[in-house]
Amino acid sequence: MQKLKSEKGITLIALAITIVVLSLISVPVLINASKVSGIKRYSLFKSDIDTLREAIDVAYANDYNIASIGPKYTGDLSVLNGTQNGVKIKNDNDNNNYYVIDVTKLNEKVSTTMQELNFGSENNAVAGKTTYTGGTDVYIVNEKSKTIYYVQGLTYKGKTYYRLSENFTEITETIKPGEYVTEFNKAFIDKYGSKAMIPVGYAVSTVESEQIVADGLVIKDKSGNEFVWIPTTKFVDKNYNTVLCGYKRATFGNQKVVADDQETESRKIKNKEIDQYYFIEVMPSQERLSVMENMGFYIGRYETASETARTQASKDTVTAIKKGMNVYNWTNFETSKRLAEEFVNNEYVSSKICSSYVWDTTLEFLNLTGNSSYLTDSTQGNYSSYLNKTGATTAVQNIYDLGGNVGEWTSEICSDSEKQHTVRGGKFGENSNLQPAINRQYSDSIKAENIGFRIALFLK
Repeated sequence: MQKLKSEKGITLIALAITIVVLSLISVPVLINASKVSGIKRYSLFKSDIDTLREAIDVAYANDYNIASIGPKYTGDLSVLNGTQNGVKIKNDNDNNNYYVIDVTKLNEKVSTTMQELNFGSENNAVAGKTTYTGGTDVYIVNEKSKTIYYVQGLTYKGKTYYRLSENFTEITETIKPGEYVTEFNKAFIDKYGSKAMIPVGYAVSTVESEQIVADGLVIKDKSGNEFVWIPTTKFVDKNYNTVLCGYKRATFGNQKVVADDQETESRKIKNKEIDQYYFIEVMPSQERLSVMENMGFYIGRYETASETARTQASKDTVTAIKKGMNVYNWTNFETSKRLAEEFVNNEYVSSKICSSYVWDTTLEFLNLTGNSSYLTDSTQGNYSSYLNKTGATTAVQNIYDLGGNVGEWTSEICSDSEKQHTVRGGKFGENSNLQPAINRQYSDSIKAENIGFRIALFLK
């Protein structure tokens, strides 16, 4: 949990943390990017820029100016005048001076060992130069904004990336509340300057209290299905504090990380320290790329709903994410997963059942926005002896019933060989402090009156 005072540039706290971290560790050796493709290449590209940015921040904190870390780049930069996924590539805060990042010189200035980059082979070939025209396989940094660009660009799924979107606040054509997005996904900027990406076919709510990222920005499609934006980067709250929310699995209350599972590259989490079993999940690759590029995702505002009340004998029915409908219960994990994936899947956005990353990041968002009690004692949820319809309880940041009403299937896996599936949150008929929003419960793939599921959206 981090709250940072809103300001432009690098905070002293962030710089101090960066200096300490970089003084204790060295950057790991990275694999040859030319031998991998797809999402892995994008991940390596992001790793390069994150590594360079951290080192540059430290150098800047030590009073080294940007011009001292490499030769001035005099090559063709007309590509920066274009767009990336409909967003301007060049930071409007850039001046006209761009410098090649000399890895050797940067290592000297930050007293660390930054080993071979995955891309940017020319960054190791500029020693002793004052200017550099060279080729395009090079990382450069702007003198004023400190934005890092990869001049050659990296192409994935027909899109070319020259920088990471989180490097600066993007200036782009924005939409207004109630305006349905067409042609390509667009940005919405709330009145505090926080951004959410809106997928094609959706519009920001026309209700004023549902138009603020920190309060839970709501979008809906033309059928009335509603989702809430969960940022995975910095956003600004009503007090103009900058709040940082990351995309991760997390522990709350009595939950405990017991180990890192090397085989699955996942944390082993126990719901309680004394429990025999633990829960794991590898971050799905589709989620990873979407969150990297768009800095957020959407979670269903309500539990997935059905037009008709369901029973144990019910067959599949049409799903909806609307208020005042019957909860889509009496569904096992496999059916819930399939229905979630069928909700929407086009070239702009796709849907999935909630992963543990989605669930925990949403809880962290609620925690950061002043709702810590909701996570461990969900009195706003339905824990009565009967099942409510969707949206009948009190919303928290415009999201309903993460705690209470029905437990919800997620894609997280339990180590119990007989009950490998995971249900999150609380259920009606249970105690709110025993099965709150953070709750993890293992189960076999059963149909039950008090288990349903929730849908998440990922932009493409």
